[in-house]
Amino acid sequence: MNKKINSILVILIVIACIVLVGVTYAAWNMNAKQTSTNVVSTGCFETSSDLGSSSESDAINLIDAMPMSDTDGKSLTPFTFTITNVCKTFATYQVNLEKSSTSTLDSNYLKVALDNNYPKVLTTYEETTKHLQTASDSR
Repeated sequence: MNKKINSILVILIVIACIVLVGVTYAAWNMNAKQTSTNVVSTGCFETSSDLGSSSESDAINLIDAMPMSDTDGKSLTPFTFTITNVCKTFATYQVNLEKSSTSTLDSNYLKVALDNNYPKVLTTYEETTKHLQTASDSR
């Protein structure tokens, strides 16, 4: 009878340990889903452009623009901007070209030249997440 009580006691201790481990794991293993966007701002970057201070309002507008050759397009005054890291730490940035949703020009017909390179069709650039609510396309 003593062996039977010992066996039951051992089984109860094992079950208690399993329950304790399960409850502890469930308490520490919490899953959460974020529904809002993370916005991180830093004072490490200064921007300047040929339009003054860089902001969302510094749009490149093609109003009444006519089709032209790449040579003619490169002879136009470019939209230039400079991004400077003013911190002593390493930091990276991403520049997006976002097309307005009110635009009637298909991205397959719009060429851009970045860093004085040869003009490429906008859709050849990697698609990225839109940051402007009024954007229909972001590259």
